[in-house]
Amino acid sequence: MGRPITDITTIAAIHYVPGHCCLLVIDMDHHQIYYYDSYYESPHADEVVSRFRRYLRVECRLQGQDELSDSFENPNEFPLTKYSRSPRQPAGVSCGICCLLMISYLIDDPKRFHKRANNKEHFTENEMQRARAKWACDLLTRPRGQSSGFLIQHT
Repeated sequence: MGRPITDITTIAAIHYVPGHCCLLVIDMDHHQIYYYDSYYESPHADEVVSRFRRYLRVECRLQGQDELSDSFENPNEFPLTKYSRSPRQPAGVSCGICCLLMISYLIDDPKRFHKRANNKEHFTENEMQRARAKWACDLLTRPRGQSSGFLIQHT
């Protein structure tokens, strides 16, 4: 992992299944796991979370954090909340952009992430196009190694 796991407050990972992207978020401060799926009913969430829990248990043990490792074994200590079908993607090819938008909300303001994940307002095609254009411009105009703070940020 590179950093002591006790220094990390949030872990966000895009989960790719053939043809589809979802988002896994571990909130270390509040002992909560979130799984966001913009298109389906999160059919892979339980398996993915189980595998990630195993990874985190091993990582904790390697870092001497046995108590934290044990907490990942108990689903009641890090319960899973599935955010499925809200906000939905407007087309069948926007799942990756939806995940990136949700990560940007998480970085900017975690309350905005949860508010957006809990409401029934779907992403619009205009939101998708604006996000694609913004990130393309960021990639083209920033010198190599610099980021706008969106793609890579330690929290």
